[in-house]
Amino acid sequence: MQALPLQTLLAAPSLAGVPAEYLAAEVSPVSRLAAPGLIAATATAAIYSAADSVPEEWLNLVATPPPVSKLLAMFTRTVRGVVVVLETLDRLPSGVPALAPQAKVNGLFEATLRNVGPSDVSLVHMTVKVEKSWVRANSVHKWSVVVSRYDSAARRWVELPTKWSAEDDTFIYYAAMAPQLSVMAITGAQELAPLKMAASDLRVSAATVEQGQRVTISATVTNLSDGEGTFEVPLWLNSRLEAAQSVTLGPGARGTVSFTGRASAFSWNWWVKPMCSSRIKPRRKWPGSAWTMPNCEGRALGSSSPA
Repeated sequence: MQALPLQTLLAAPSLAGVPAEYLAAEVSPVSRLAAPGLIAATATAAIYSAADSVPEEWLNLVATPPPVSKLLAMFTRTVRGVVVVLETLDRLPSGVPALAPQAKVNGLFEATLRNVGPSDVSLVHMTVKVEKSWVRANSVHKWSVVVSRYDSAARRWVELPTKWSAEDDTFIYYAAMAPQLSVMAITGAQELAPLKMAASDLRVSAATVEQGQRVTISATVTNLSDGEGTFEVPLWLNSRLEAAQSVTLGPGARGTVSFTGRASAFSWNWWVKPMCSSRIKPRRKWPGSAWTMPNCEGRALGSSSPA
């Protein structure tokens, strides 16, 4: 993955304990489809009409209503008449449990889709912005900021893989991924939280594949916390978010996540939460025909919230 700009690393007050994924910049997804149109807006909510979705293509869902700077979704099928409602909240909705006591809340919002079924969306990518003045006033560790999603089925908050994206004179921008939209919270803390998940034993289904052949990338996920937790495990290809899976594990338990796709005509790198990566490139003997996939042993890190 790409490295963070040198000036960002030098400006960091402390990198001790910062997850490795924060130190690898992400290439934000871009939609090739038409931009959404604003239907209505109030001081706290906005309704957008999005373009028709295309399977496995990113679709831009909203413009830039604070605290959201960008919101995209990938769909499993063509959906027409997608309507997006994004509302900022001043308190948690009834029935939604409180966040962790140590969490300092920067913002709450709820995003919902109309004319879309639960299985129509495979992945959501968002960019949120946090005021630098809020970070300073609350003594928030810059690298502790995280976006959490309320999982109504499990009735718990789930921390999303969140990472620094960019910053200007006023805001710090953070990118996060989610399997679905829901009530979201942007929080920070004065100290970095202990790691709650580790991924290891990264592997691919074959040592060599032909172009277009299906490839499975898998990893073992371990719950490092002392409570049951739901973890969102993302896969990046060439620094771009490609897929994600949710896994719920008891304390100390292990599980397996697997991602399947087709080998492209270009060399590519893959990560399941960085710290271990693998580069796939065309074999020189037969250019453009096959790719060698070296084994990758190591540990990759992530986060979640225990029940």
